[in-house]
Amino acid sequence: MYITARCTKKFQNSKFYDFIITKVDFLQDVQDKSIESITIQVNAPLLNDTIVNDISSIIQSTPGNTKVFFKINDFESQTHVTLESRGNNINIDRQLISYIKECDALDYTIN
Repeated sequence: MYITARCTKKFQNSKFYDFIITKVDFLQDVQDKSIESITIQVNAPLLNDTIVNDISSIIQSTPGNTKVFFKINDFESQTHVTLESRGNNINIDRQLISYIKECDALDYTIN
């Protein structure tokens, strides 16, 4: 549950406050509305075919409304390039996040 509330003084010169719940949502609904994109950061020297195939299959198996960007970092030459995955919007799920956390070559940011 995602609860939105406000806290206001009960009276103008009062020391007491009212806590008023203004909105209650499911976390999934908040996620769908709030998350616009995910950027998957890739350490270029550690990238291999297995990682590419795994990420590709996860993205294709979870279609959704979140844009996907890839930021390819090369720390040796201190350069990076950001690429957008056009046509492959996803639904961010635990499988994707856990795979990224387990893989040393990957990291992510939610924008």
